[in-house]
Amino acid sequence: MPYLMEIGSDKAFRLAKNVHYFQFNGVRFKFIQNLPTKTKRWSDALITIVDDWNSAQARTALTTAGQWASALAWETGPASRQSR
Repeated sequence: MPYLMEIGSDKAFRLAKNVHYFQFNGVRFKFIQNLPTKTKRWSDALITIVDDWNSAQARTALTTAGQWASALAWETGPASRQSR
């Protein structure tokens, strides 16, 4: 049964579009930016679909998502620094 994997993130900057499709290290992802409002704030989401939650494919997707999040943080810096 297919399994949706999601990693939430919070960042201080906004990209031009709210939805981005991309492939990183052979894994296809969808990155969704949720628009902040004055009353609510949801985290952004990086999602992908794998065949089984306990498989090599799922482990590869999770590792790749972590690498992508680390690279994003490296390029943009910590949110606390950008919000000053």
